[in-house]
Amino acid sequence: MVRVAFGRYIARKSYLHTLDPRVKVISISMLMASVFFLNHWAEYLIMTAMLLLLMLLGRLSWRELSLSVFSVAVLMSVSFFLQLAFTPGEVLVQFGPVTLTRAGLYLGLTLAGRLAFLAMLSAVLGFTTRSAELSEGIHTLMRPLQRFGVPVRKMALVFSVGLRFVPIVLEQGKQIMRAQQARGIDFKTGSLVQRVKRLLAVFMPLLSACLRRADDLTLAMDARGYQLDVPRSYWHPLKLHWADGLAGVVVLVLFLIFLAI
Repeated sequence: MVRVAFGRYIARKSYLHTLDPRVKVISISMLMASVFFLNHWAEYLIMTAMLLLLMLLGRLSWRELSLSVFSVAVLMSVSFFLQLAFTPGEVLVQFGPVTLTRAGLYLGLTLAGRLAFLAMLSAVLGFTTRSAELSEGIHTLMRPLQRFGVPVRKMALVFSVGLRFVPIVLEQGKQIMRAQQARGIDFKTGSLVQRVKRLLAVFMPLLSACLRRADDLTLAMDARGYQLDVPRSYWHPLKLHWADGLAGVVVLVLFLIFLAI
């Protein structure tokens, strides 16, 4: 089975793929902000229905979105158990000094659900938007900040390069781990300290590969005469269409509903 790396663009013909990147950035940002207002089970159902609609409009599968949740699985697990163990309330189970409460169970599930929604929404944006388009859209939205001395061009370049490096670094890390496992290193057994020491055999080659790729990218940009402060032109300038306006209005209405509830 092919695993979809988090942040990797999936080329398909869909409604979401054709939307203006500026509209997608603003819409996804509003939906991600709405996640923090989810308190009732009905609101979680509405957000789940919204995610299912985004899946249909973007022709994405549930498996592709669920894989993005694994990127925050550790954070979700730690947050859940911390809320479960250290929130006062009605006691469910007690293991020595650790007490598991009903309120902690509710808060842990709530926080884990919010993190899962955030991961899937960001994945929808990454799967349906090319990194170049996303960088151009963010740069256009942040352009008014140039009047206040904010280095918008540098920030957009760093974001674009970083976004392109995410799937590359993940794939490079998997290759190094497979190579180390072929040489007899077992990452699944032993104590926590032993596993951390074995991961150093992955971290150092991965760091070296990242630095080498960054150096190659710098040389390639210099060879092509890239200059950050020179005004740039675009082959396909961003233009808003009626579909972009419709999507923005729907998300805005949904955001206001979450605020009002």
